[in-house]
Order: sequence, then structure tokens, then C-alpha cells
Amino acid sequence: MTMHRFSLSGMSVGAWKTLLCCVALFVVSVLGTELWHAPRFLADSRGTLGIQFHELPAWGRSRFVIDRIEPGSPLQAVGAEVGDLWMPDRHYDAYRWLEAGESVGLTLFQSGLARHLTVQTVPDRTGPIVGLIIEHWVIVIFGLFLGLLIGFRQPRGLAFRACALAMLFSALARVIPPYVALPAGSAFMYQHVLWGPILVATAVAIPAFLLNFPNDQTRNTSMKRGLMRYGVPVLVTGSLAFLAVSTARALGYSTPLPIRGVFTPVAISFTLISILVLWSNWRKSEGDLRQRHFWIGLAFGLWAPAPVAASLVLLGTREVAGMPALQWLIYVPRTILLLSLLLFAYAVLRHRVVSLSFVVNRAAVYGAASLGMLVTFGLLEWFTHSLFAAWGHEQSPFVDAGLALAIILGFHRLRHSGEKWVERLFFHAWHVKEQALRRFVKESQYITRPQALFTGFRTALDDFTDGARYAFYRRSADGDYARVAATLPDAPEQVDADEPLAVALRARQAPIHCSDASTALPGDLALPSLHHGQLHGFVIVGSRPNGDAYRPDEIEVLGYAAHEVGLNLRTLRLEQLERENSEMRAREEVMIRALQKGN
Repeated sequence: MTMHRFSLSGMSVGAWKTLLCCVALFVVSVLGTELWHAPRFLADSRGTLGIQFHELPAWGRSRFVIDRIEPGSPLQAVGAEVGDLWMPDRHYDAYRWLEAGESVGLTLFQSGLARHLTVQTVPDRTGPIVGLIIEHWVIVIFGLFLGLLIGFRQPRGLAFRACALAMLFSALARVIPPYVALPAGSAFMYQHVLWGPILVATAVAIPAFLLNFPNDQTRNTSMKRGLMRYGVPVLVTGSLAFLAVSTARALGYSTPLPIRGVFTPVAISFTLISILVLWSNWRKSEGDLRQRHFWIGLAFGLWAPAPVAASLVLLGTREVAGMPALQWLIYVPRTILLLSLLLFAYAVLRHRVVSLSFVVNRAAVYGAASLGMLVTFGLLEWFTHSLFAAWGHEQSPFVDAGLALAIILGFHRLRHSGEKWVERLFFHAWHVKEQALRRFVKESQYITRPQALFTGFRTALDDFTDGARYAFYRRSADGDYARVAATLPDAPEQVDADEPLAVALRARQAPIHCSDASTALPGDLALPSLHHGQLHGFVIVGSRPNGDAYRPDEIEVLGYAAHEVGLNLRTLRLEQLERENSEMRAREEVMIRALQKGN
């Protein structure tokens, strides 16, 4: 763990981003290869040798023990029996899905004699696992998105780097991997060889993230010190053993230790370490950090049992290739992983458990949702064409017309439902704050005293900006701007009419960032109050206490509120001047009458 910490945390930001891009490109290449061959394993064209078997745990070339022979098996026709050994010419033919009618060369061992045979597979009636494939692609996309987002927005620190790698590796770590459906060749081999290292990298990266989050303090509790001393060495040793056995297996060699026997203790140690660290982190934290640990605990608390569920699949599966007897168990670890990734994505984007210095723009999210639906319709049409081609049929124009009609009728309805779901998921709190600020602006025109207007506006700004400070300036008789209300420290009492910020507001007549005006005034945003193109006042708003930036839609609403409140204040000022003028005229009339009576 010390060497891992040194190599990963000591890497420069540039080198880290290069590594991240390389891993992401590898993930994309894997996904692209699988999509390219999608018609093959989505169509009902799988073949089988009609046997169930397991790997013989012994040194040397991989050989397999026949556990069961199905009726109609091509090996039954050549005299194979239960208990015989067989060895394929291409060792990986035992691990991949075969095509119906494919010729497979193999050596059959019976009673100490070896026979070389070439048999043809028969159609596999179990059908393709379409749900497993699609679920895997969804996991790949989510893992790729989270890995790149965290890796680029938090490029420093072992915790966040390990988290980014865990997200990317999780996209490829699976017990029944979809690459088994690839045809024989280099594409299958390089994924087959890297299957073990990817699982090991995931098993190491996740505990590294949990142990070091949030400030790379690996031994800050007694629980962590004990795990670093006893638990982590067990996990690393088991992972290295699994790496050796899986690599040898991928290259066509077996060992006395079966891969199932190595994977199970690694899965159990991974699960125990993860759960103990999650519990220790939550118990020892307070306030906002405790809430972040709570969400991480929910997400990775689902993830932690996934390897144990996966080990059950391996232990319950006697057949190396093809459909195992316990079909439903295949979906358990993948579904757990998918739910965990979805929950972690929600926690990152909605509750910001990982500080990304990143704001979710509503237009970008809605655009991504719309693009996702369009891509879904496009993939649906592509898969339909591919499946028809794989089945040897020419697609009917009625199918194209049906798909086009479905897009026309369903897109807008789905888009509307999707936007409402996105609104509730990511922007509900912001939506409530926006409505509260707009409601105050609407009611502010009925306020009759300037001081009450300032007090209400300050409360509305505090709620909307989470307590950011502000300063309110109005134009005085000499043309400069006087401070009439403020909570922002170092806000001057007077601002010159030709101060760069005032000039920029008059020129642009829109909200601006103070840093864009080369001003010495404090604050983050400047919000103008305009009337007939004249700058009658402005509001300076400070940064949020939590450090979050203002989104464009938030700036727009703040600008609207400052403008309307400024107009209402101007109206109150005019009404006050009218009252004062009326009172002065009344006093003048009284004085004139008094003088006339005196004369």
C-alpha cells in the first residue's frame, strides 16, 4: 500500500491526466469492440458443444473435465463420456461463446489415450443474455462518466485519483464478461488477458479511496490502523494470487489452485474492509463531512457485497462457457454495481460528496437527456436492422415507418417526463429558492417603506445565496453612488460614477462578475438596476460561504430581482418626494394664509 500510495499520489497532474485518458481510451475501445460485434451476440446464433465442464486444477496446459453431456451433443456422437478430459486447440474456445455450426478442434483424453477431433457446434437453445449485455453497457457509460468527471475535476490526492480509477475499472470488472461473445482473435484475447488485472485494480482502488477520503489520512483512526496492518496485506496478497492464476488461465495454463478458490477469499476480504472503513469514517466524522460519508456509505455499502455475490456465481457455475445453471445469479452482482453507480452519481451531482468545483447547468443536463433519448432511438433502429440482417431477413419498410412513428409520438412525451424527473432530482432545492425569490420580488411592489424593502431583500438574498453578503448602492444627486444598505465587509460608503465597475454596468447593462471589470470593489457579482438605459443603482453580491459558483440561470434570476427591487425603491423614492413636496406646499399655503390674515 505504501508503494501504491507513492506511485499514484506522487504523480504530477499532467502525468495523472495522461494516465486517466489512456485508461478511458481503453474502456472506450472495449465498448466499441463489443458494440461492433453486438449483432452477433444479440441475435440467436449461439452454438454449444452440449457439455458442462470445469477446469482441471493441475499444473500445465488447461484441460477440462466433462461433468455432463446433453442429448444431441457433438461430443456424445464421438464417444465422449462424463469424467473424460478435453483440451481445445485454441485454449480460449473453452471460455467464449461459440457460433452455431462453428468447427472446434480439440483433443479428447479417454483411459490414458488422446484423440484429436474436429466437431461442429449445435445451436444453443438457451438464447442470448440480452439483458446482461445492455446492463453492462449502461454500467460502462456511467463508470466512464464518473471516472472522467472526478479524475479531471479533482486531479490531486490519492483518494480522488483512486476513486476515478475505481469508476473506470468498475465499468469493465464483471464476473460473466460480455467479451466472451466476441469471435476468436486478438480482440477477444487482449480483453481475456486483462480481465484479471482489471478485477484486481478495482479491488485495490476502492479500499484505497475509502481509506484515504477525504484528505489522504490513511491511519487517522484505530480501525484504519488495524486494517492497514492486518486487513490490507491479506487483500493485496489474495489479489496478487488471483492475478497470477487468472493470467495463467487466460494464457492457456492452469494451476492446482482453481480460480474460484482464489476469488472467494479476495471477495470476502474486500467486502469486510470496505464495510468496516465506511462505518469507521461515518462514526468518526461530524457535520457536513458526516453527511458526505453517509452518502458514500450508501453507495459503496451496496457495492461492497457485490464481489461476494459474484463469488457465489463462480462457485455455483460448473460450466466455464455458455449459460450457467443458476442463470438468475448472473444479474445479481451486475445489478448491485449498477445501483451503486447510480446512487454515487446522484450523491456526487446532487449532494456533492466529492467537491468537484463543478456546477450542473440546467440547459446542459436537459440537452444531455434529450441527446440520450435520440441516441436510444438511433440504437433501437440500428439494432433492429442488425438483428434482421443476422436472422437473414430484409427489414420491412413497415418496421422503419413504425420506428419513425414511435420517435415522433414518443420523443416529446418522454422528453417532457425526463425533464420533470431531472428537475426534481437535481434542481428541486434551486427551484424552491427561485420561486421564493420571485415571490418576494412580486410582493415587494406593495411594500411602502424603503427600510422594510431593504430588510426583505436582504432576507431573500440570504435564502437564495446561502448567506452571501451584499451591498446596495443608489445614485445620489451629484451622480455618484451612495451605499444605502450593506452586509458585505469593506464595501465603501461612496462609489465614484466613473469607477470601472459602474462604467462596465452602464456599458453592458447586464449582470457581470466584478473580476471582469478590473475593479477594487469587493464581491463576486454586480447586478444593475436600470431605468430607460440609465444606471440608477446596483447590488454587489459576495461569494457563497460554501464556495460554490453562481450558475448562469442563478445570475439571471439575481439580476432580475436586483432590477425590480431597484425600480420599486425608485418608485418609493418618487412617492416620498411627492409627499414631501405636497407637505411643503401645504406648509407654504398655511404660511401664506397666516400672512394674509396678519395683514
